[in-house]
Amino acid sequence: MRVPLDDENKITMNRLNRILMNCGFAGLKPDQEFDRFVIRFLRSTEPLDVLEEEVEKQVVQGKNFYLYKVYRDSYCHQKELLDYLV
Repeated sequence: MRVPLDDENKITMNRLNRILMNCGFAGLKPDQEFDRFVIRFLRSTEPLDVLEEEVEKQVVQGKNFYLYKVYRDSYCHQKELLDYLV
């Protein structure tokens, strides 16, 4: 989110749908809850706000957020990267 990209490298809804379909998956479906989240995220001028809002909504409902499994075991390699670069 913090890395500036030129327009041809940005992930848009159309580009993501093309990627999904080229990989044999269906495109995003607005009637599916997770797909609606992804669409809102991609279209938002403040995507991190959309993410925070969705996490809060899921927590209030007593659910694990969709991306919980992605973040649960995540690890930031920033220190190693900085050591490598410096």
